[in-house]
Amino acid sequence: MAQLIPGALVQVSGTYEEANAQTSLVQCRLLNKPTVCDSKGVIEVGEAVEILGRVSVDGPAQLLRREGPQWLALSFAGQLIRVDQPRPLNAVDDFVLGPGSNSEVLADAMASQLIMDGYCESRALNLRSEVEAMISATESLGYVRYLDFSRIPAEFEPYYLGVESKEKHALIDLEEASEELIRIFQDEDTRLTRLMDGITPVLRSELGSRITGRTNLMVRQTFSTVEEEKAFQATEPGSGERETFMSLVKRRRVCMMHFLGPRTGTLKLLPRADRPEITIEATPGKLVMFLTERFRLLGQRPEYVMQGFGGDMSASASSSGGERCASPEGHNASRVSRESGRCAGYDLNVYYMDVDNMEAQAEGKAYTAHQLLGPESNRWWRRLEGKKTLPGLSATAKAKDLELRFERLGNVNAGCVPEVVITPRGQLDLSAARALAFALAKEHISVLIWDRRGSGASSVWAPLTEASLPEQEVEDLKVLLDFVQTDRVVLVGLSSGARLSALFAAKYPSRVAGLAVLPTGDAAGAASVLAQAYYGDCREVAEQGGMEAIVATPGSQFHALAQREMQRRALLSVDVKEFVDVMLNSQVFIEGFIGEAFLGLYPEDLRQLQIPALVFHHGFKDDRLHVLEDAEEVARHLKTSLEDAADVEALQMALIAFVKSVAPAGGSGRPA
Repeated sequence: MAQLIPGALVQVSGTYEEANAQTSLVQCRLLNKPTVCDSKGVIEVGEAVEILGRVSVDGPAQLLRREGPQWLALSFAGQLIRVDQPRPLNAVDDFVLGPGSNSEVLADAMASQLIMDGYCESRALNLRSEVEAMISATESLGYVRYLDFSRIPAEFEPYYLGVESKEKHALIDLEEASEELIRIFQDEDTRLTRLMDGITPVLRSELGSRITGRTNLMVRQTFSTVEEEKAFQATEPGSGERETFMSLVKRRRVCMMHFLGPRTGTLKLLPRADRPEITIEATPGKLVMFLTERFRLLGQRPEYVMQGFGGDMSASASSSGGERCASPEGHNASRVSRESGRCAGYDLNVYYMDVDNMEAQAEGKAYTAHQLLGPESNRWWRRLEGKKTLPGLSATAKAKDLELRFERLGNVNAGCVPEVVITPRGQLDLSAARALAFALAKEHISVLIWDRRGSGASSVWAPLTEASLPEQEVEDLKVLLDFVQTDRVVLVGLSSGARLSALFAAKYPSRVAGLAVLPTGDAAGAASVLAQAYYGDCREVAEQGGMEAIVATPGSQFHALAQREMQRRALLSVDVKEFVDVMLNSQVFIEGFIGEAFLGLYPEDLRQLQIPALVFHHGFKDDRLHVLEDAEEVARHLKTSLEDAADVEALQMALIAFVKSVAPAGGSGRPA
């Protein structure tokens, strides 16, 4: 039986004690309320919980906390109950965003799904009383009317509410709302804001979209009768309102909608390209995000009644002007820009397209930070990295001032093969390696994925023992393997992860049982571009404006990480001279491989590796980071064949076969 832990999803069926939290449960992890949450972000009991009676429940629930022989759980129907022997839930179609969920891991996974498919479905868990309060706020109760509904001008409805959509709506500005409205809607507004904050760094690094703000919370409700629709006549917009609205719609990038119920409706996403439309069952609790560049919204069918939120996030297209640091304007745009007041004149965006992503793709151009990946190869990377999978067991390795977050998947104690360590490309965090890790773990292979320093939840900065970051990452991996007490491993590296893996194999060959890489070479001039984009730009900005400029200027992984306050403080405490020296050394290290097939090792170093190796390549010619000719040369130096990786599933099977082939019979990846 699977282990039951806080946050686990279970199936419950029977009559249970119902509890009631005096403080909101749904935002426990997101708001980190000390009176409700312990250090692990789960529910504290005692004064916060009281028993109401018994209630019948038949369906899924999320475990929140162990209380002696019982668990405190929140059912998908919003009931807070105590259960004795819950049964683990084998599979859930959607992500589940509840009080016991790990919000950072969820945001990473949801952002990856959003990039891969253009939309993402999830299930938001609320207390039943909270949902009832929000629905009640849409009604007139005696002399009290919580929300003033109106109707968007008819010419705006198809663009903002969706094609064929006819609804009444109310905007809630929590800075000016009544205390009662703030009490009812603030937790929901915070949920959407925190979710926005969680996906923003991924959208920035993967799509080049800089999220600068979001609109006010909008409550939408379908008309229940023809008479009600007639009572809400669409107004004629003024010229100023029309200009403001069209500017907002043009800059909008992501839409989030949370359906409250009480009925179930149908939502359709109409693709802007030649692809099938997406039909979503809008059940109560469903939360939908979609990229407005890829889909238009088809409004709910009139026969259904749904109340929901449209928390639209807006972003300016990627641009090269550091001063272009805007958030949406107008009566329906709340200034919550995280760039506000910190917009610097330093330029870190010279490698971004000055058009939006759809235009870039239509013109056959890249829209990544270095402009070396085209549409075909980008789609391949999305297939490799973007599949929705459950996270593994997460932990943090600590050594002096360095913290490295990692996850383990598969049977760690199987003892039949060495553990596999996957390092993703670029400066991405471990979520980019999770789908590949999951494919291997299903074959009973123990897999470890990790955040390098300066990515994900690992230390954004720590003292170095090596001159450059590429060389330091090798020592960091050794620290990690020592921490988990793993002696020999199979290293799988993608792009910059291939460089790290090969450097580690060259320095510590006795600890490597096999090496599988998709290498980065300089056949298309990647060395100088990457050296400047990843290190040179940061050095120049720090020289001009210090660490304050690094934190404030968009375009680097440091700026993205600095959106979390703890990492921001850590960056601001770094000695600027040390930072500049490390960036310079790192830039020089990469530029030292100009003209070479592998950025990290010279041909003679590759030939000296006496380790079983696998080199693979997707074959797409618009990938100028990973050129086929470079991969073929690396394979020759390593005395191995080149694996065709155009089909992601075939690549996964080849890696599984490779790992099992290099495993010593009955051997173990763990020290005796």
